[in-house]
Amino acid sequence: HFRDLFHFTTGAPHLSMPTTTSINISWETDRPAVATVFYGETDEMGNQTVVDKAGTRSQSVTINGLKPNTAYHYRVVSEDQEGNRLDSGALMFRTAVEKGDPVIFAALSDTEARPHVNAHLADLIWKESPHLVINAGDLTDGGRHDHRAEWTHEYFAATGHLMARTPFLPVMGNGEDDFVWFDRYHLTSAPEISYYNYQYGDVEFFVLDSNLAKRDQPDPA
Repeated sequence: HFRDLFHFTTGAPHLSMPTTTSINISWETDRPAVATVFYGETDEMGNQTVVDKAGTRSQSVTINGLKPNTAYHYRVVSEDQEGNRLDSGALMFRTAVEKGDPVIFAALSDTEARPHVNAHLADLIWKESPHLVINAGDLTDGGRHDHRAEWTHEYFAATGHLMARTPFLPVMGNGEDDFVWFDRYHLTSAPEISYYNYQYGDVEFFVLDSNLAKRDQPDPA
């Protein structure tokens, strides 16, 4: 339906890896584009940064120099080679809290193959205003290299509106099968590794991979 329409294949920009002074914003468009990310503490968004990764559709930027536990407005505006513009609209994110501050997080899992259910869950989670969301694996049903539609037409279609406003902490389940799309769409503290730890305020999250022997090291040297 959108083959000829300039659009975000991830539904919207999505947030990851918040710290007290930075956050990552990622997105993918259906064609190569140059993007400008506008951001600021007010809806005037007085700051901007240009992201020009020539010939690429999947892009990201880490915005630094932010204040702890502070709400920021942002928007992503992309322009393709023909001059068509794509505007994410006004969105918001919050930087990480400092140690000693309360931390609120939501947890869900098995978002595979149920976009209508997951869209409803995303709406309910948003009403609770968590600082971040943990997705504990099986984001997709079998999201390997030849199953990209499970990411774009199910996973992001259902939860993208929440991911645009609340950072996700993803866990790679056996449903992701390989790193191709998981690593493309989710920035973690350990790229190309399915296990990592992540500190947020007074909470430290440890992400383990029960499929490690099968996926990463079937015959370790």
